[in-house]
Amino acid sequence: MFRVKPLPSLLAAFALLAGVASCGTDANLAKVNHSRSTIPAAEPSGSNGGVPEGRPVDPAFAPERLRKVDPCGVIDAEPLAELGEAGSPVQTGYDECSVTLRKDGKTASVKVELGINMLLESKRLTKEVGGLKADQSVNQSFCDHKILVQEGSYSLGIGVSVRSEVENRCDLSNKAGAAVINRIKGNAPQRTPESGVLAQVDTCTVLDQVALAEVLTNVPPVFPWRLHQCSWRRSDGLALKIELGVATNPKEIKSLKPEEVKVDDSLTVYKKFSNTSHPRCEISWPYRTTEGTKAEVVEVEVTDVPNTPGYDACGKAIGVVKALKAKFPKT
Repeated sequence: MFRVKPLPSLLAAFALLAGVASCGTDANLAKVNHSRSTIPAAEPSGSNGGVPEGRPVDPAFAPERLRKVDPCGVIDAEPLAELGEAGSPVQTGYDECSVTLRKDGKTASVKVELGINMLLESKRLTKEVGGLKADQSVNQSFCDHKILVQEGSYSLGIGVSVRSEVENRCDLSNKAGAAVINRIKGNAPQRTPESGVLAQVDTCTVLDQVALAEVLTNVPPVFPWRLHQCSWRRSDGLALKIELGVATNPKEIKSLKPEEVKVDDSLTVYKKFSNTSHPRCEISWPYRTTEGTKAEVVEVEVTDVPNTPGYDACGKAIGVVKALKAKFPKT
């Protein structure tokens, strides 16, 4: 084992799948890519109630605890020793880390993702990893395990993937996954501020009702997605999404460069607006630069599906950015 320092109902499920498939066409391809997600419509509630229920299978896997875990520190190379010598872990997001292994001119890799959404996978848990239920996917070059660590309508998992053509790649992925599970349950290594100043922020609770009502009027139930993404979507389609992560600094994007907007003397954001079938505005804010062209990026998206007369989607999104800036620690 090694330790490293982290680097600077059925219709609802169908609606979710449709959103993931359809919303990625104008995504920023330069950043670390996650599947874009659209949540099922919810009736306006006038409150922040109706939060999907989640039941961690062990207190160690509660979302507020997983946000504190160093994803690189939980990888154990020992179960993968037959694949070769392990290089230095590379953190590719708040909750993702990968390690490359080399032997006899061949390379393999293992990747860990903490807090993945398990809405669909929770229906097909036919395997077991580290004593927990898991979904397995395999082909000629990889074997993935998605391990359920929080049950309920807000289901979360830990993803462990081994990229290798060896015949026993699923056995290796299972062993690597079990090591991750045991590490988190035992004495999980904690992240440092350098690995993510905003990594412990709960995107579902960071805004108060006043700020949410400014965008959505009647605030619908909240819908958490992964550990650092949260959405609110009214039954008519008016929606707000907040996502935190490590990505390419929008200031450095060369293709499809967003428009630069100065919010105030200390804050410049980057805007992408589309209005094909309905207005959609995405505001990216490089909260803190890390290394090279990477940064901790705050992303706010407002989608006006009902085409509300006089509704300024970008103005609303920038208003959310201002509210977030007031809540976040100063850099």
